[in-house]
Amino acid sequence: TAAAAAFGVAVRNTVNAADDMSKAASKIGIPTEELSRLKYAADLSGVSFEGLQGAVGRLSRVMNDAKNGSEGAVDTFKQLGISATNADGSLKSASQVLTEVSSKFASMPDGAEKTALAME
Repeated sequence: TAAAAAFGVAVRNTVNAADDMSKAASKIGIPTEELSRLKYAADLSGVSFEGLQGAVGRLSRVMNDAKNGSEGAVDTFKQLGISATNADGSLKSASQVLTEVSSKFASMPDGAEKTALAME
């Protein structure tokens, strides 16, 4: 009986975690599978899931600002040498831009410029 109860609790916790992941993915506009991979990477880096969600949400807002012509947002992406939009003018996915941004940051030397761009 105790083993069955423990198994039931484990299943319920897994279902709840999957539901939370699905809701978070819908909220920030990233497919659940990609968000799960990002969560794993964030966990390895010591970043909380809430912190990850906030960062992706901010990235999405800046991407939208760039699409709508905000000079500051456009300039930030230009400094990184990437675009928030596809050739047809539609927004790229947040996960695609996040991949491009992380590639650029990986090739940049650590310092004030990199930190400033990350903050923007």
